[in-house]
Amino acid sequence: MACRECHLAKTKCDNKSNPCVRCAKLSLKCVRHMSRQGHGRKERRRRSPGKTEEQQQLDAKKKAATAAPIVRLEDDVAKRTCKLAPGHYGLNSLIRTWIGYAITRRSTSLMTRAFALANKCGISMDQILCGDHDFPGEGPMEFLAKTLLKPGSQQVATGKRLTLTEVPQILLDAVNCSSKETEQRHPENRWVYMRERMGGTDRHYVSRAFERDVVSWQTIQDTWKANRTEVFGLWLPTWEEKLKYSQGLIHQFSLHNVKGIPLAPARIAGTKIRLATSEVVDVECIVCGYFHTLDHGYLWLEYSQPIPDEERFPVTKEYSAKELEPLSKFSAEELEPLSSADDKLDFWVNIDEFEWTSELEEIMNV
Repeated sequence: MACRECHLAKTKCDNKSNPCVRCAKLSLKCVRHMSRQGHGRKERRRRSPGKTEEQQQLDAKKKAATAAPIVRLEDDVAKRTCKLAPGHYGLNSLIRTWIGYAITRRSTSLMTRAFALANKCGISMDQILCGDHDFPGEGPMEFLAKTLLKPGSQQVATGKRLTLTEVPQILLDAVNCSSKETEQRHPENRWVYMRERMGGTDRHYVSRAFERDVVSWQTIQDTWKANRTEVFGLWLPTWEEKLKYSQGLIHQFSLHNVKGIPLAPARIAGTKIRLATSEVVDVECIVCGYFHTLDHGYLWLEYSQPIPDEERFPVTKEYSAKELEPLSKFSAEELEPLSSADDKLDFWVNIDEFEWTSELEEIMNV
């Protein structure tokens, strides 16, 4: 061990004599150096008493409660969707939607997830990009040719505000909307957020009630453009609520195994949203998707205070598991689009009470 003078000078000490050669030569007092390494940590341990086992368990619970899950929503959706057949219309629409977003938003991670999902489901790149599929009237992703070579700074990820007059009437009828603004069933008087997706861009509709009580259209627009967090995270307070949103989203994509089937709004009970006042309230969520084409569609999200079943509007048609199960065996000709005579479809699918088919059960379980 070096002496104190050699240690301070950071020179080698012979440590063989007292004084050492260097101290004797310089007429210095040669004293053995005592290392203090680790003494500060020991002193802190001595001064602060250790936590009891109960305190350690409490700290562990607090840490677990605040820790964010290390998983992305796209991964959860992909996990639920990969059991669908390659010829599933909704599945192909989801993959093409992700690719469109990945190009306009320059997201390599979303592009990777889209093609990983396609690979798991046995869907080739020609089927996705070039329209080499069996969907009548659906072509290739031509819009990619215009956006692919544009730099990110020139990409347009969102458009002007979506208005009710631009929303297909078939979707408004499916969710029992009234055309009279004085009635409660008019969309402006309900907590409604709607999203139009078209060729890698989005447009958003926010009702007056939603903008007043929950979040404004401008905040949603700015959040979408910034692309740092999910838009629905503005009002969904916890990760569990986001998973319910994922459940409703994939449920709508999974129902549309062919183009033109009747719209089936889904009610998700026991959900929560955060209001503009930061108050978290219990609500029911109504989810309904409309697929105009593979690359163009609408997603309706409505939140309402839970109401008794007897006060709900009349149900004219209900679906059972037996009716939904053979959908994959139907052809596009057998499932004709809704006609003008079907303008009042007030049926609902309650996700909590729905008896899943074996295919849906595999992709919907968390």
